[in-house]
Amino acid sequence: ELNASTGRVTGQALTKGTFPVTLGTINEAGTYLKEIDFVVTNFDEWKYELELNVSGYSGSNSLYNFPLFLELDSSINGFNYQQFADENGKDLRFLSGDKSTELPFEVINWNPNGTSAFWILLPELHSSSSILAVWGNSSIKELPDYCSNGEIWREYHAVWKMDQQENQIIRDSASGYHGMLYNATDHLDI
Repeated sequence: ELNASTGRVTGQALTKGTFPVTLGTINEAGTYLKEIDFVVTNFDEWKYELELNVSGYSGSNSLYNFPLFLELDSSINGFNYQQFADENGKDLRFLSGDKSTELPFEVINWNPNGTSAFWILLPELHSSSSILAVWGNSSIKELPDYCSNGEIWREYHAVWKMDQQENQIIRDSASGYHGMLYNATDHLDI
């Protein structure tokens, strides 16, 4: 079903899988066709989940397409690296609090002996936002493409996170606008 005022396409899939479709629009300017894949995932196949309440934002207005920095480690009740089906965490996914949307994320650091860090794209941040982390699906062998293609930074012209040490080059996650570090010591204490 297409909501003409928002442009949002909704519906209910009867099975999981990837469904290629062609969407089109026609107006006085012409015709535009776009091929896309609808990917339907059953997150009930993930054995473990952890609700994470996002605290610290008390603004009265929602923030949209907000990159959230998150750290996970075994000190968090309900989170255990031993429960992952993949030792490198490739079965980890983040979902909206109502499980309706898979949230794009980028792995900063995966450390099953300590703290792992991620950037997660929240479609909307408000004072009562929550997300779910899910893991433990042995059929998942790879991270999604959005983990490495800059998807979470699509709203930005450039993003310099300064968490890399490689040849004093500061890499941009969004657009490939890399920079050089000058007038700094051998390491960054951030």
